[in-house]
Amino acid sequence: MNMKENKLLHDLIDYENDFKYFLKENKLLKEKYAGKVVLIKNKEVKIVGDTIEEVKKKKALQLGIDVSKSVVEFIPKEDVTLII
Repeated sequence: MNMKENKLLHDLIDYENDFKYFLKENKLLKEKYAGKVVLIKNKEVKIVGDTIEEVKKKKALQLGIDVSKSVVEFIPKEDVTLII
């Protein structure tokens, strides 16, 4: 495995760990950030905003966080069930 592949694998593992954190801590995140958009990096909420655009374009850019390697999720105020 070359360095580029190794870095990609590391980034994917980090993303997976952050997404697992989001799923595991969903109840706590909902209590604290209901109605907000959060960006999670390294198993920590780094950015909170009202819209995805605010989180991605403004705050993440200012902090130098690559949103493509971060978990960005909207935390609904109420449980939502989608029927397709």
